[in-house]
Amino acid sequence: MSFFKSYLATLLAIFTSFLIGIFMLVALVGISASSEGGVPTIEDGSVLSLDLGLPISDYAPIGEDDPLADLLGNPQLSLESILMAIGQAAEDDRIQGISIKDPFALGGWSQVRDIRLALERFRLSGKPVWAYADMYTQKDYYLSSVADSLYLSPVGVLDVKGLSAEVLYYKGFQQKTGLKMEVIRHGKYKSAVEPYLEDQMSEANRSQLSTLLHQLWRTISQDIAQGRGVALEKVNDWATNVSGKTPEKALDAGMIDGLLYADQYDQKWADLTGEDEVEYTSLSRYIRYAQSQRNLKSKDQIAVVYAQGEILPGPGNQQYIGTKLMEEALEKAADNESVKAIVLRVNSPGGSAMVSEHIWRALKRAQEKKPLVVSMGSVAASGGYYLATAADKVWATPMTITGSIGVFGTIPNWSELSESWGIHAEQVTTHPQAAQYSPFAPMSDGFRSQVQEGIEHTYQTFLTRVSEGRKMTTAQVDSVAQGRVWSAQDALSVGLIDEIGSLDEAVVGAAKLAGVSDYRVRNYPNYPSFWEEFFSSMEGFQSLVTQVKTVFSGPDQAVAQLQQLPIRAEVYVRLPFGLEVR
Repeated sequence: MSFFKSYLATLLAIFTSFLIGIFMLVALVGISASSEGGVPTIEDGSVLSLDLGLPISDYAPIGEDDPLADLLGNPQLSLESILMAIGQAAEDDRIQGISIKDPFALGGWSQVRDIRLALERFRLSGKPVWAYADMYTQKDYYLSSVADSLYLSPVGVLDVKGLSAEVLYYKGFQQKTGLKMEVIRHGKYKSAVEPYLEDQMSEANRSQLSTLLHQLWRTISQDIAQGRGVALEKVNDWATNVSGKTPEKALDAGMIDGLLYADQYDQKWADLTGEDEVEYTSLSRYIRYAQSQRNLKSKDQIAVVYAQGEILPGPGNQQYIGTKLMEEALEKAADNESVKAIVLRVNSPGGSAMVSEHIWRALKRAQEKKPLVVSMGSVAASGGYYLATAADKVWATPMTITGSIGVFGTIPNWSELSESWGIHAEQVTTHPQAAQYSPFAPMSDGFRSQVQEGIEHTYQTFLTRVSEGRKMTTAQVDSVAQGRVWSAQDALSVGLIDEIGSLDEAVVGAAKLAGVSDYRVRNYPNYPSFWEEFFSSMEGFQSLVTQVKTVFSGPDQAVAQLQQLPIRAEVYVRLPFGLEVR
């Protein structure tokens, strides 16, 4: 017990020191921010350096009163800010060009394509875009292939190999450990739960993934071919025979324009600008400048409401989509007389069916007041697509993964594990379903039937939402549903979306629906500040202390703690198995 008391005392001391350190940092950052004088100075003859080494979100606002958000929170780049900065740089006489140097882009394929399109528009200004890297990942090369000139280190690596997706299967693990997930689902393609049920990929899942990858690769390879001025067959030959070999072979094949060291690349920019040394302006610095130059004169506005992350119970923040934040944002946009139309930007694999329905209802209420357009980002599947059914028009980028209209439930069960520990659960009840579900006992047929009924009801509701929103019969929706995922091109052909295009094009489309031509974009929602998030997490610290105490109190208390865990038969509308295309 004395050890436990000393452990808690140590934790408290560390936490107190942490708080003191934070307050000192606040003061220092505040002083630093005030000394910078607000708007950054951009030097004549500058080259905008496209630094993309942070995670890219569709929307990641930086609050002027939140100086530690990036320092202590989750630093991110905003796609919206990147596109704005590139557009501003095209009109800025002080910016001589854009350098894509060691980009290491951490965004999704759809986000990277939007940046690539912005760079294409930048080149129309007559200013050059050059690229250089010690190592090009496939996504980096795709982005950099838009450049006028593309360089690689003489000892560098270039990787263009085509697309792949990997799925891990846990059936054998569950059998060996006694830890398993009880699964109830609807939809033969609903592969979100397949890894818990099988040891290998089903033919249905393999078929849909193969189709999806080939569709995405078609867009990627066509863009690379256009950027490099070669035939499409040449790009596929690179992927098969050249990529990952030597820099010299990449040069001979036409994948790059030259082999340079970093200092030689910098000197080329210096020669272009007529300076002894190149003056790079960082992306983050130029974003702050571009934000100060926003045109705020137009009275009419198009609201862009960002829904990014998994759909989960809770208020919502930058990392997940919650009911409260979305309802407040949609209500503010709908009630703002200056807002003439609303664009919902969805980048989500889905999640909670209940939360999806609540947000859908908020969208329908907003639609009663203003035209509503949905723009899909890298992924808008299952619950993410659920939201799209409320829109007047649905846009997707060529790289969007969508569909996955299906429903499932997963509930943890450790009865086999507890039996191996010598723990056996017995229930005494007044009614057949009174005990509901215990993870310490096998799932009863009655409870499984109850959950299945809920899943079927949710699936029928999902079908109805799609049917009404897309002007299709329920049978037509069911034929393209069953949890199957679609590329944007295929989604267009089966009637799940209306247009293929970028967020900017969706905004233009929304303005046309509203009958306005002179407008500015206003972004929603207002995310909680770093401090709001921090102090709300204090409850988490108290919970941590409780759990530490439980662990040090012995196995009986540990089992008691397990019994207190909330076990819910949550119904999900979610994308298959956290799909990552690379």
